[in-house]
Amino acid sequence: MKKFSAKFSRTSLLVLFTIAILGCDQMEKVASGGGNGNAEASESESTEIAKQENSEPENLQPTKVRLNAFKDFNCTGNWGNRDGGLGLKAGTGSGTCRATFPGNTGDYRVILMAQLEFDGAPKFKITIDGKVVAAGEYPMSKGKLICDCPNWRTNCPDRVIPIDAGTHQVKKGSIIEFYGEEVYPCGSGSHGAYAKWREMVFTPN
Repeated sequence: MKKFSAKFSRTSLLVLFTIAILGCDQMEKVASGGGNGNAEASESESTEIAKQENSEPENLQPTKVRLNAFKDFNCTGNWGNRDGGLGLKAGTGSGTCRATFPGNTGDYRVILMAQLEFDGAPKFKITIDGKVVAAGEYPMSKGKLICDCPNWRTNCPDRVIPIDAGTHQVKKGSIIEFYGEEVYPCGSGSHGAYAKWREMVFTPN
């Protein structure tokens, strides 16, 4: 019985020693990335994630942006639809409309699509982030002031024209403002011109 126990003990120790050696060898292979497909996949995924995190952002090019006077601007309460254009309500003086620029940052040529009238040249102003980029008066639809034009929608209709506000850098999220001021050159309380406009167009320069 003693001989059997001694023999069994030596055999058991040999088996345990062999298992320990094989286990260490396998651990070395896993640590070095060998002999384990999952380890290789994990290392590959980590490398790809690191590349994505360190990559440069895409170069976002400016594209043409149209801001509709009715849909894209928030205005003071004294604006309304006047013959298809957004215009001031008679007798309210002046008002401002504001929008946030949704396009990519870049240099843009800014165009105001103004709606001209026959009986006055309203004042206007365009600002970008608080900086005035254009200001002045509308031209008149007939090229001169006309105070008496019967059946004016036929004989002296409004005319929509582009007013060039110049080329400016506009950033994504910039605040665009339009200011309009009505005028009554044909007499107070008579018909006047109400700073009507349709949209602003931003074209990459």
